[in-house]
Amino acid sequence: MRAHALNGGAATDELPTDELFNGGAGRTLASRNKRRFGLSASTCALLLGGSILATSVADVAHAQEAGDEGDEASKPVTDEFGDNVIIVSGIRQSLANAQDIKKNADTVVDAITSDDIGSLPDRSINEALQRVPGVAITRFASPSDSAHFSVQGSGVTVRGLNYVRSEFNGRDAFSADGGRSLGFDSVPAELAGTVEVYKNLTADMIEGGIAGTVSINSRKPFDSDDQVIFVSAGGNYGDLAKELAPSFVGLYSNQWELGDGSRVGLLVGGSYSKQFSRADSIFLNGFQARFNAPCPDGRIINEGQPYALRVCDEFPTPAGFDEVYTPLGAGFRSQDFERERNSINAALQFENASGNLLVTAEYIRSEFNERWTERTIESDNWFPDAGQIFPAGYLNQPGFVY
Repeated sequence: MRAHALNGGAATDELPTDELFNGGAGRTLASRNKRRFGLSASTCALLLGGSILATSVADVAHAQEAGDEGDEASKPVTDEFGDNVIIVSGIRQSLANAQDIKKNADTVVDAITSDDIGSLPDRSINEALQRVPGVAITRFASPSDSAHFSVQGSGVTVRGLNYVRSEFNGRDAFSADGGRSLGFDSVPAELAGTVEVYKNLTADMIEGGIAGTVSINSRKPFDSDDQVIFVSAGGNYGDLAKELAPSFVGLYSNQWELGDGSRVGLLVGGSYSKQFSRADSIFLNGFQARFNAPCPDGRIINEGQPYALRVCDEFPTPAGFDEVYTPLGAGFRSQDFERERNSINAALQFENASGNLLVTAEYIRSEFNERWTERTIESDNWFPDAGQIFPAGYLNQPGFVY
């Protein structure tokens, strides 16, 4: 098989049909796409040192050339296949916009965009962030309460670190959960237009994001040139809680041209969601150490002695052991959760005719309520009194064996 030189983006010669196909059907395909396949063959010859792969034939349908071939490639798909064509676009534009943000950024950044409302299948921004490389969510009831598991996470970590700073529309934002970041579970996914995760700081960024910075940008009327009307209803069923909870989302966005060439846009949206879930767990309390040393670091001062004497409680270890680590207790826990969230978003934008003035006014409110009932059976404080040797083997008490 011969490879031909390229001239102006198209092959100058045609490949002999007989060298490619021996059957009649093969000749028809090669004859119809002679110049197109010549381009593919030449490209492969340059990259692969003259060897042409059989898969190059599959590339014929994707090649586009200048001149007459460009006109042929621009024909609608239905001309060749009829009306039985299903084109699935999915989140193609969202992925392309996210790649553009990452490519044009001055630092290491990943982004999630939602060009079509409802394209994020997550209940909150917190769950959407786990799709970003290097970002994981913490599945605790709150960032400061690691003892209680939660199906819906409450915070994020960036590359394993949890000191994450958050922004909402370019402004510092935080919630009452503790820490320096926003409660991402209180922000519905339908409220956000883009979510950007900065993994490195730049000189123009506010300090505080040791692990990174998460920037949430809400939807604006000028995000789309067309009128947008979106209404959605859904439900969430917890198989352990055995309860069904509803969810509703509505959004309207439009813009109008004024007589002087300027434009004004309006966006109004709201969402309501409720969720029932249950979490069952087995847990151990914190481990404590016992040392043979008379007063090592971390020992509790005996409350019965004056503070100035700094006399420590003594917890001797069994013979042959210098250190013994044991949990303070263990237990079983079952939690029933009920979460309810109401969100409202309104935005008004104005841009003058020259495009050098943009005014944005927004109102955003998100209220998140969580109630849970906890049932716990726990055995606590396995430590014997001070001055007694920690027993090896089983610890027997009347009615209990530890």
